[in-house]
Amino acid sequence: MASDSETLSKELVRQEADHRIGNSLQLVASLLTIQERTVHDDGARAALADARQRILCVARLHKLLCATAADDVAVDDYLRMLAADLCDTVVDEGRVALLVNVDAIKVSGGLAGTLGLIASELVTNAIKHGFQPGSKGIVQIDCSMDGDGKIALHVTNTGANDAQLSLENRRLGFGTQIIHALLTKYGGSYDIERIGPYVVQKVTLSAS
Repeated sequence: MASDSETLSKELVRQEADHRIGNSLQLVASLLTIQERTVHDDGARAALADARQRILCVARLHKLLCATAADDVAVDDYLRMLAADLCDTVVDEGRVALLVNVDAIKVSGGLAGTLGLIASELVTNAIKHGFQPGSKGIVQIDCSMDGDGKIALHVTNTGANDAQLSLENRRLGFGTQIIHALLTKYGGSYDIERIGPYVVQKVTLSAS
């Protein structure tokens, strides 16, 4: 049985490792910012900007997961923290309201991280493609788990936009490719459809 001093030492090592990981991610994002400023091609500059934003997203998710300090993560608390962070970094103030409706379920830290990355991609896609420039609307995150351990993560936005439903965004977009890659480990699926005045992005995956 580990002594109190051994437990404290392991905790300090973990905290230091978490701190270094966070700093390393911030450093990579800064390097991409520098490179972005030196590139003149609009497409390349946009790709670097997207990469920088995704790395910053991973850094934020890492920080949020570290703040839970638990082996099993409460998904409702975690996604609410994530939504608040996205409101500060992605959502234009006063333009898009970001709502969260999540059941009280717990998953492993690894699965929570995957859910966070997917939710970030879905919300970013909804804001980027779901609204006309300057228009207002609502994005809602819903997450639940059935008796068989299947998790359903839905992101719904008002302002059903044909661009959001296009073949390119549904199958060929880099964000969609990231979602499919993350879902592979959990045998999950992704789909997007128009339901009346809304666009709903649907992800299902297994918690087991």
